Amino acid sequence: MTRSKTLFAALLATVFFSPLAFALEGTAPEPQSNQIVFQNTGVDAERKAYLDINPDVTEAMAAGTVKPEDIGIATRDLNKDGKDEVLVYVRSSFFCGTLGCRFSINEFSDGSMNPLSDILTVHENITYADTEHNGYQDIVIDPGNGKPLVWAYDSSMSKYNPVGEDGKGIDPSLQYQGNPVTGESAPIIDKPAGRQTQEQRDKNQESDSDVKF
Repeated sequence: MTRSKTLFAALLATVFFSPLAFALEGTAPEPQSNQIVFQNTGVDAERKAYLDINPDVTEAMAAGTVKPEDIGIATRDLNKDGKDEVLVYVRSSFFCGTLGCRFSINEFSDGSMNPLSDILTVHENITYADTEHNGYQDIVIDPGNGKPLVWAYDSSMSKYNPVGEDGKGIDPSLQYQGNPVTGESAPIIDKPAGRQTQEQRDKNQESDSDVKF
């Protein structure tokens, strides 16, 4: 009799608690997406550093064609050195076209920024890849032609460059992609990267003194 009661209790536990366990399992949080989310608040220091090395954006802000909230910022330690790199996406129509908007990857330290990529024109569908090259996490961009392109850190050029689809290596020549609107070959790169001297930074800071953040 005792054994029958034990078996009956076990059966009840299975009937009532199994659905509960299943329900709880179903509420487990989904894995975080690698989609890059660009913020436009709480990023004043990063935005100012970006403007210091991009005087054309500073001029556009002074003219009212770009607003501070148009400059989206995402931070991520891409090379695991304890310092976040800064990814910038400018959503203003002044810097957007059929291939997307202005995007760049930058290193950021002590209030100063230096580019780790050329200035690219891509759609905002940008993700962190699960792969890396030369100690830096890869970035997957959307050049607007339906073919996502992996960009990886090229140690020989100290900046990010595209990776071939065959996975054999970094190939800077892949910066040109077919324009989905015109069908012509168009560069993803809108403006080459260039590191600035302190003198150039000081000059740019003087030029943006009238811009309010």
